[in-house]
Amino acid sequence: MTIRTIEGDVLHVEVNEDLIVGTEVEAAVRPEKIALTTEPPCGENSFLGVVVDHTLQGPTTTYFVQLDSGKELKVLRQNHGTPEDRLLRPGERVTLSWARAWIKVFARLR
Repeated sequence: MTIRTIEGDVLHVEVNEDLIVGTEVEAAVRPEKIALTTEPPCGENSFLGVVVDHTLQGPTTTYFVQLDSGKELKVLRQNHGTPEDRLLRPGERVTLSWARAWIKVFARLR
């Protein structure tokens, strides 16, 4: 099943039998379930963006990323202390991705 966001991004999600075509929905992904990399996008639910800001919080870093579509997402990343864990700087191009199972879809209440 796919849904299109207001910004025009296409999200691939698990089938939800409670929804019918044309239903307005809300979609949510927990910040710690979003993968953040400097590699090019690959596969479904993979989007380019730019790091806007970050906050170091001991064992984790919270990143604020603006997707190319304009949507801003918060990403929570564990600090493992490996060379691949380098701090990403504001202005740096990144790819965000997540598995379709991590997206929760709800019918929009009016």
